[in-house]
Parts: sequence; structure tokens; C-alpha cells
Amino acid sequence: MLSAVVASSAVAGGTAHAAPSDTPNWHISAFGYDKLHAQGFTGKGVTIAISEAGIDLSASDLQGADIEFVPLPEQCVDPQLPKKFINHGTMMAETIVGQGGDGGVQGIAPDAKLIVYQAGTGKGPGKDDPECSPTSADVSGRMFHAAEAGADVISLSFNTLDDTAVAYLTMRDLPVFESGGNQGEFMSSFAPGSVAVGAHDAQRKVPEWSAEGPNVSLIAPGVGLY
Repeated sequence: MLSAVVASSAVAGGTAHAAPSDTPNWHISAFGYDKLHAQGFTGKGVTIAISEAGIDLSASDLQGADIEFVPLPEQCVDPQLPKKFINHGTMMAETIVGQGGDGGVQGIAPDAKLIVYQAGTGKGPGKDDPECSPTSADVSGRMFHAAEAGADVISLSFNTLDDTAVAYLTMRDLPVFESGGNQGEFMSSFAPGSVAVGAHDAQRKVPEWSAEGPNVSLIAPGVGLY
């Protein structure tokens, strides 16, 4: 589920039209992002921070995008990192700042600066190294760095930020968006100050796997995204 799309989805509004789930970038026209882009609202001047275990910066749709990748020390990275983590991080970046093209992924904020903080999986060769500890290497630890780097928005595909991290980001007036989860579970607890996001498809139907509950504040395109 992609929480990164929520900020633009909530602002753009509009009515989603029926579209095949295999149509690239269906959400761009469905929610009027293309019209916003034409008016100059492209994310220019905004810094967005995300955290992923990996990313393929050579992906064609990321060429020309303003991306800063902040890796972990080598000893903190799982040498056998599954490809799915790299694919996920790449998809997240493309959804935000993808440069489009023929059949390519068009980002919602293609001119924004994106800072990608690599997060550890706890399986690196130096997992007992202080530099690889949760305080330094997990999503919460990495988001402290994002705040210091001047991020304007924090958007995460995880719901693992601890209360201390959320409180710190909230005190700095940083909007924090997190995935509500993909297990269809009723969410009864969530750190105050963080916005939990669910998913919907091109017909604005919420899939059964999307989290639900009183702390899921928003839904955003999360089905059939390339």
C-alpha cells in the first residue's frame, strides 16, 4: 500500500472515473494531477522523505528526478536483500517523482526533491553493530535524519514509527503519513500525530486487504499502480 500518494490525493479531490487497473498512471487523470501539473503545481520547492530497504536508482522513470539516496553503512545492509524490497523502494520513488514518458510511471510531484533513507532489515552482517541498531538504522531512527535534512513531508509505507519519533516530527510541524497496513485488520491504535492511510482502486473501492478502523484517516490510490 502506498502512503506516499496521500498528500496530493487529499488536496486534489475530484471524482475517480472507472479505469482498467492495468492502465498506467490511471490516478494521474482520475484525480486531476495532470491539470495541476499543467498549472505549475509539480512539487517544485518541496522536499519529501521516505525510507526503504533498497532502491534501483537506474530505473528509467527516475532518470532526471531530483533524488538523494542516503545509504546505511555497508555492514548494516542485508547482502541477500530480497529483490521485492528493491522493487518496492523503486516503485515508491517512481510514484512520487517518476518522470513519465511512453508507458512510464508519472509521479504525483515530479519536480519535488526526494530523499530516500535506507532502512535496515536487521539481517546485515553487522546487525549487532551500534550503527545498525534500531535507534540508528530502522525507519524511526532514519526519520530523525530526515527532519534534520529539512524534509517538508514524511511519507512511509510502514506503520512502524515509534511514539518518540512521531512526537519529534510533530513538534517540528512535519506532516507524517504512514501505511495503515495490508492485512485488512481493524486498527485501534496509532501514534498520535501520524496519519494512517488506507487504499482504494480506480473505482474508489477499498480492497478487503486495506486496513480499516478509527485511526485510518484517509484513503489514496493503492491498487493497480505500476
